Amino acid sequence: MPGHTLKRKICPPGPAEAGAAVIMRAMLDLRIQQHFIDSADLHYQVAEALAKPVDAAVQAVLASVTGGGKVLHINDDGTIPRTNPFVGTANARPDVYSFGHRSSLGLTVHPATGALWQNENGPNGGDEINIIEAGKNYGWPMVSLGRDYSGPWQSDGPNHLGYQPPVVYWTPAIAVSGMTFYTSDVMPKWKGGLFVGSLRTGEIPGTGHLERIVLNEKYEELRRETLLVDMHQRMRDVRQGPDGFLYVATEERDGVVLRIRPAQ
Repeated sequence: MPGHTLKRKICPPGPAEAGAAVIMRAMLDLRIQQHFIDSADLHYQVAEALAKPVDAAVQAVLASVTGGGKVLHINDDGTIPRTNPFVGTANARPDVYSFGHRSSLGLTVHPATGALWQNENGPNGGDEINIIEAGKNYGWPMVSLGRDYSGPWQSDGPNHLGYQPPVVYWTPAIAVSGMTFYTSDVMPKWKGGLFVGSLRTGEIPGTGHLERIVLNEKYEELRRETLLVDMHQRMRDVRQGPDGFLYVATEERDGVVLRIRPAQ
């Protein structure tokens, strides 16, 4: 409701107890029916830092079909980096960096390696997080760890054989959205964690939340922590602020921006 303010304190379980407070509230325009109307984040990178040499000829046709299902790599002036994997390949889009993606809503850069991390929504299950490499095919729609909405597996059983596998995946799906690495010392027990927004779990409304994923030095998943479940809202995006707190945007009729900070 316009002008309505909600103040609440959320103290999620786990080693880094934190509080969340509403700092902004917005209205959702329900007249818009387009699925995933917002785009994933844009990350500016030096071309040479991301590009890796690959044999692009075999994958040129797939890369040329459409801009959908791709990670595109362009300079900040709109030109195409000469180091892009499909530059100079016949019938290929020169702006394509990787392909085989589905409904991507989150991009972030690893704070230590500078690698681009991307998440994408599977069908009925099979949400995933990928480390993006130049010219690689991440499998959609040929392989998936999820099922079609009518029930059968999307591919011949849950697999990623012959394609780039994800580093994290969900079944059932949580409808992944924005994500970020937490790098501040303000909440030291959360430092290094990967935070991912969820719009809903298993196709059930009112089950959105925030997840904290802990990885080892080889990017193998160790554990997950589920946060903000009791708000029953779609968590659209999460960011670390310059103050070291986490900020979470929700997508609802009465949407809010939350600030997560150590409990007093």
